[in-house]
Amino acid sequence: MSEKSPSLFGGAMIIAGTVVGAGMFANPTATSGVWFAGSLAVLFYTWFSMLSGGLMLLEVNTHYPHGASFDTMVKDLLGQGWNVVNGLSVAFVLYLLTYAYIFVGGDLTAQGLGNLTGSAVPLAAGQLLFFVVLALCVWVSSHWVGRLTSVLIGGMVVAFFWATGGLLGSVKMPVLLDSAAPEGTQYWIYVAAALPVCLASFG
Repeated sequence: MSEKSPSLFGGAMIIAGTVVGAGMFANPTATSGVWFAGSLAVLFYTWFSMLSGGLMLLEVNTHYPHGASFDTMVKDLLGQGWNVVNGLSVAFVLYLLTYAYIFVGGDLTAQGLGNLTGSAVPLAAGQLLFFVVLALCVWVSSHWVGRLTSVLIGGMVVAFFWATGGLLGSVKMPVLLDSAAPEGTQYWIYVAAALPVCLASFG
């Protein structure tokens, strides 16, 4: 009996779900200081950085056998010292992401359950339920991760077009391009605050 090959669509949705995370909600606030044209420039630079980094990782992967880990590649190319620094950095980022998702997801779960039941649900209960459901999906199969991610990404796309579609009719080009700004107004000084948020949310 042949093993069923993984779904291309499911894999694409897992990658999309990894790239389009909750950090997206911070981007409009972080880029508001650089206005519309500056935001486009920051997002373009972020896209270029992520694309370049992904292609570099792909290039490195082609020189190693199937199944070689990130740890193996960093140790081989940069040495044991940088491998330790890289391992600690990855562990730190993964810890922060896990904490942030469980904290925020648990809060939303507790609020949703509270609305359904009509009584207050403790934050700890919401966090535990959120964690258990997601952990079960990962434990059962990557197929379920792909399915859950597809549903969530689909919901994000629908919510995005629903939220922004209603605003398109009220767009005013002088406001969008800020052509009425006082002379000498500087927006580029806020790039230093916008760029780290965009790079982190996409990275």
